[in-house]
Amino acid sequence: MKQVVAFITSSNGVLCILLAVVLFIRCVLKIKYLSIKDIVINHVNCFRNPQGKLLFVPVFMYIVLPFFIAICIAKNKVINGDILNLITIIISILTAMLFTLLTVVMDMKEKVKANKKYSANEADTIKDALKQTYYTIMFEILISILLLVLCLINVFVAKYTLIQSVLIYYFSLLMVINLLMILKRISAALDVEIEK
Repeated sequence: MKQVVAFITSSNGVLCILLAVVLFIRCVLKIKYLSIKDIVINHVNCFRNPQGKLLFVPVFMYIVLPFFIAICIAKNKVINGDILNLITIIISILTAMLFTLLTVVMDMKEKVKANKKYSANEADTIKDALKQTYYTIMFEILISILLLVLCLINVFVAKYTLIQSVLIYYFSLLMVINLLMILKRISAALDVEIEK
């Protein structure tokens, strides 16, 4: 009994209790303010072909493979305070940039709608690229928030385990991969614009 009380009063216990309360509010009371399901589904839908079939190779390359890479990295170097500080600074800067980029993408989409010089095919290409970019940016912001929360938890707990290292490395790798995807999609949209 003393061990249970000690765990509940520890920082890990308080964290588990808070997580249980959030899950209770979300699942039992059906309050969906914290729902991230739509963001994840829309991002995964970017990996579907025109017929709606989920493509295995991109999902493996961009979602599954980074997890295995994160495990390899974590086995070589468990996360520490210096790495957490570096990741936190980079993520903070990138998150601000992503929110700005989100408004730029929305502005580009409105300009394409208003501009009549595009053929239907060109307009559809740009709109698809911008739509996928929008969903990827939203997913990237979600990853940034999760990564910042994980880093903060690790700073306060100050115990760096292999599981925490894998999660932080995995989300960091996902961020880098998604940044490259955003760059590619914006490039595809701008290529049509430049050729005009």
